[in-house]
Amino acid sequence: MAAGVRYSDMTMNLPGILLIFFLFLSGSLGSAAPVKILFDTDMLTDCDDAGAMAVLHALADRGECEILATVTSVPNPDSLATVDAINRYRGRPDLPLGLVKGAGVMEKSKFVAHIAKAFPHRVASAEVIPDAVTVYREVLAKQPDHSVVIVTVGYLTNLKNLLQSRGGADLVRSKVARWICMGGNFIGKPPKDDLKLGNVNFQRDAASAHFVIHHWPGEIVFAGREVCSVPSGLQIGESLATTRADNPVRSAYEHYFGGTTKNRHVADLATVLHAVRGLSDCWDISAPGRMDLKPDMTFDWQPAADGSQRYLLKKRNNDRHVEAVLNQLLIAPAKTLLMPPYPPSPVIAGIDWSPKESIIRTAKDGDNWPLTWADDDALYTTWGDGTGFVPKVEKKLSMGFARITGSPDDFTGVNVRSPAEQLGQGRAGKKGWGMLCVDGVLNLWLGHADNNGAMAQLAWSSDHAKTWTFADWKFAEFGMMGFVNFGKDYAGARDDFVYAYSHDDPRADTPADHFILMRAPKDKLTQREAWEFFMKLDTSGQPVWSHDITQRGPVFTHPGNCLRSAMTYCAPLKRYLWWQHLPQPPGVTKDRGDTRFTGGFAIYDAPEPWGPWATAYFTPHWDTGPGEHGDFPAKWMSSDGLTLRLVFSGDDTFSVRAATVRLR
Repeated sequence: MAAGVRYSDMTMNLPGILLIFFLFLSGSLGSAAPVKILFDTDMLTDCDDAGAMAVLHALADRGECEILATVTSVPNPDSLATVDAINRYRGRPDLPLGLVKGAGVMEKSKFVAHIAKAFPHRVASAEVIPDAVTVYREVLAKQPDHSVVIVTVGYLTNLKNLLQSRGGADLVRSKVARWICMGGNFIGKPPKDDLKLGNVNFQRDAASAHFVIHHWPGEIVFAGREVCSVPSGLQIGESLATTRADNPVRSAYEHYFGGTTKNRHVADLATVLHAVRGLSDCWDISAPGRMDLKPDMTFDWQPAADGSQRYLLKKRNNDRHVEAVLNQLLIAPAKTLLMPPYPPSPVIAGIDWSPKESIIRTAKDGDNWPLTWADDDALYTTWGDGTGFVPKVEKKLSMGFARITGSPDDFTGVNVRSPAEQLGQGRAGKKGWGMLCVDGVLNLWLGHADNNGAMAQLAWSSDHAKTWTFADWKFAEFGMMGFVNFGKDYAGARDDFVYAYSHDDPRADTPADHFILMRAPKDKLTQREAWEFFMKLDTSGQPVWSHDITQRGPVFTHPGNCLRSAMTYCAPLKRYLWWQHLPQPPGVTKDRGDTRFTGGFAIYDAPEPWGPWATAYFTPHWDTGPGEHGDFPAKWMSSDGLTLRLVFSGDDTFSVRAATVRLR
């Protein structure tokens, strides 16, 4: 049922009923606004919660609903980690998360600990996740009146806490269109939510269920046990064996059943389907009334023409149709499936960002901004297609130079004028992709060295960017090169080599399948013949190098997603941090590398520049545009390595944002 259509209106308007029924049958509601869903699950004792999330995401992929947030009605962090893992797998890694804080139901689970351990997620501990009530309040407050459909497929702990919070009932009354509740057992005399019958969403937190159902200030539709749980005869799940092996929903069913996917009842899946599609051709619905729930979880159903509660009814001879509809959604592939190519970091549990309102932005209209920490204690950088810091240069440059002094919260950028400045917009002008200071000399990898968007060339400056010497050789094979940065003037480097990397493609705007790594002695890096290329790791895990560029091998692989990047060694953590821009999905924009205003990135870490790589942070959709380049300057890292500053080119500016590293 589309959000905003009231069941009570349907009872009083027969033409409206017929019209809505016709629209659902004909599919004419496909152009309606997506139903806004706030999903609340226990994700603990039964695998159908995971199945319900697969259905929910499949419906969102089809444009039928918008998932506002996902919260758990239990305090177990592994339950929420499972929720987040499914969100990430389905391409929505940034959905708001919340869980019960304080008293809540704690039961054993056959699968959530495994999912939390085996799949990437943001839930390092319960302490770093907000209370579900806070998430409810923040999400509801931002939505239009009477627009949100709350779906509960677990205990009612969060809803009780929400109603008992200050102004909570008024917030529900103004923002919620209806609540769809998987709960109730409308068979038996008297009807009862019973542990022995397997339907326990009321029973295990009976006090919350009793309070919420008696005090809910709006419409409720119950999906009872006899309609979609064990007595219904409806069951699916075995077909998950046909989905990808890295599908966390498949894994949940496998672990629930001891190693294989089997069919399971569809209680939570059906509840989600009804929340988004309404009755469609799957169910009928009772006359309005009220549930008079007793403290022992028995209840009387009291018909009432003005009642705001109803419960679903099965259609006769319709079970196989409902199963087919649900199964199609359960196994539907993710519409956008962009997953980290490497496992979670064994050192870094996560990276938290300061509020986007705290971002410092300056030098508006320029991009790129690769950085190095020089011998004079300043940071040096280049910009592309802009006019630099204030006071601006008189005309837009394809590449200009700048010197930055001060702290990350109070810095000054000054343009360094040079005869080496470049003109030419976009591909037509040379750009600076990577910079490194070694023994007082600035070294710079130039892109667009052919003045047509391809090739790389080295340049160096012995007077802090005032004048530059350009190498008389180029790399025709690489279009987006950078240096591995260490401390001030290359202090703390791992050895006497300089390391560089590139995505393995000659064009700077074409994503590749992998990155390559190369090195040269630091006193010979201006000589082409000094460079050697990473081939592979030998049987003892040591790198094998070759001076033959055709023998190069991948040092990092992410098919179709390797493009712009920057690597810095974080000495306190003894980890290399590799910021990598995530290109836009194919077909979204003409230039897949354009993430100035929207897009995502990843941060990988490793003990050596050749790996083994792990994922410290990954988001296809950051909360602000990340730009085309990101850098963690070593100068602006805290002494313990836990506070960093990301310099990025979002909104075509020199942007600085604080990051806090959480360790395992």
